[in-house]
Amino acid sequence: MTASQNVFPDIISSRLEDLSKAPLPGEEAPTYFESLRKAEERLLELVPEQAREQAAEVLAEMEGLTERIRQTYVRFAYIQGLQDGSKLREVLAGPVR
Repeated sequence: MTASQNVFPDIISSRLEDLSKAPLPGEEAPTYFESLRKAEERLLELVPEQAREQAAEVLAEMEGLTERIRQTYVRFAYIQGLQDGSKLREVLAGPVR
């Protein structure tokens, strides 16, 4: 068996495992955002009145960072898809003679 034939099942099984373990995007994302908003509200309630504006600014900064992290993961998923597609193309093309 050639190396490319060994790689093909690994790519497929790895991606299928990733997909089967991952929640559907439409199911959990809204719940997470709602939970985040509620946690922010609870946190602001715990902060003394005179520090709430500063705390709200820190929360806004944290939201921006979480958005940047989300975008990084999306880019990573696209890159992983491109790499898998490239490997798949190599496997389907077979050995060059």
